[in-house]
Amino acid sequence: HKYMYEQEEETHRKRMIKEEQKNVRDIVRRAVEEVRNKPEGEVLTPTTFRQAMTLPEQEEWAKAVLAELNAFEKNGVWTLMKPPPGVNPIQAKWVFALKKNRTGEIVRFKARLVARGDQQKKGIDYFETFSATPSTVSLRIFFAVANALDLDLHQMDVKTAFLNGEFTDREEVWMKPPEGVEVEPEMAFKLNVPIYGLKQAGRCWNKMCRNLRSLIGFSRCRIQNERSSCSCCLRICTKYSNCRFEL
Repeated sequence: HKYMYEQEEETHRKRMIKEEQKNVRDIVRRAVEEVRNKPEGEVLTPTTFRQAMTLPEQEEWAKAVLAELNAFEKNGVWTLMKPPPGVNPIQAKWVFALKKNRTGEIVRFKARLVARGDQQKKGIDYFETFSATPSTVSLRIFFAVANALDLDLHQMDVKTAFLNGEFTDREEVWMKPPEGVEVEPEMAFKLNVPIYGLKQAGRCWNKMCRNLRSLIGFSRCRIQNERSSCSCCLRICTKYSNCRFEL
């Protein structure tokens, strides 16, 4: 059994190396094509960290990268240490984006550090991934109820939302240092909370939100519909003087 396990690990490692090489070639090819086809005066969105550091806007991208790393440190996302024997840390990836206003002007250079969830192995660094998401039917019911009862609607966005989730006791995820972060050889980051890109990140965030909403009085709506996730995502609170709905 030990021999078969080692053979399986070696096969998996070789497959991951081939996939990574193919991904690098594809990224380089797309980056070259984007640079060649870039209209004069247009700001290019980089696809890799190295490309971001060679563009005219490298200072802005560097600030975005630093802001993301500072957010990780502030939230205690990871701990730098030497991984145990037999642990293969997954890789990290930088994702860059330009935030624009209604007129098309750039208002923010954004960099997000994500994990290569495609390198995770089920039963080792993740177990369950399901996370309820509202369907179109749920949204229609929500807006219909708000309209019928003349309720006020409020929208909320949580910055770095997934960093507020928590791993289960069985999950332990290790990640290699991302580009731009220099550490000693053989060191890796042990993730303390789920980050974007992990297969279980959405589920961990949803579980935290569900527990928090229960504490403040929200309970799952009793509407049952086989073709919608209404009963999972639509919640109602009657604890206060006014009835409140949340999706």
